[in-house]
Amino acid sequence: PGGPISGTPQVGETLTASPAHVYHWQRCNPAAGPCTTSGAMWLLDQGWSDIPGAQGHNDSAYTLTDADLGKMIRVLGKDFHLAPFVSSPAVGPVGGAAPPLNTGLPSITGDAIVGSILTADDGAWQSAVDFETTRQWLRSNGSGGFDPIPGATGENYELDAADAGHTIAVRVVATNSGGSSAQATSAAVGPVVGEPVNLEPPSISGSAIEGETLTGDDGTWSGDPTTFARQWQRSNGGAWDDIAAGATGATYELTVPDVNRRVRLRVVASNSGGDSDPAFSEPTDV
Repeated sequence: PGGPISGTPQVGETLTASPAHVYHWQRCNPAAGPCTTSGAMWLLDQGWSDIPGAQGHNDSAYTLTDADLGKMIRVLGKDFHLAPFVSSPAVGPVGGAAPPLNTGLPSITGDAIVGSILTADDGAWQSAVDFETTRQWLRSNGSGGFDPIPGATGENYELDAADAGHTIAVRVVATNSGGSSAQATSAAVGPVVGEPVNLEPPSISGSAIEGETLTGDDGTWSGDPTTFARQWQRSNGGAWDDIAAGATGATYELTVPDVNRRVRLRVVASNSGGDSDPAFSEPTDV
């Protein structure tokens, strides 16, 4: 007993006393007065108070808490029951805990499809004391970087139409009593698939004559459509009716009911993000 304490005097770190039979850990606030330590004459020392729960045969180690911040620490020890206590040299003042350190990046699970929900995993962190994490979901900005998505700070994020074509990441910061960590950012997922959007409308080629065949072009779409649903339509006094009997292909042969009417093509494009709004060609001549 009475030997030096080993360990770093920092919140969250563990101090270890030199071997003894009984240990008696104490703290002193140097801001409130002198913290004197005289070794075997510990009863004459000033400013020291017992640390609750840190006295006994098995207390050779003590983990510093926020209550020890700024304090000096020492341990009294004795070899056997009737021996006097001897004080170790004091260590401190105790510094604040180190901020958390990221040891495994955050990650994202879920499908990168508009309407789907992404879930963030905060990653792995090293911290000597309890810590909390905060998240910020990010959207690629087309310039090689990412911008925060307003209000998107939860564990989950539901993808919406504004995310289509972008990649999504999540940024995490961990904070403990010692401060905040550096930012840790997940790998990005995406690009996010949204329902197709028509960029150029469908079109029709061919002669508007009974017996001739019209050929439809599906137009130009964003979102990489995987399928197109076509429907040929016939004018009906200012409205449009679907032409029955399977008029859903890329071509349509004009028949007697089409005489004195106009014909157009309606197209709906689809991908894993859903179905587009219908897009219509310009109608043919009568």
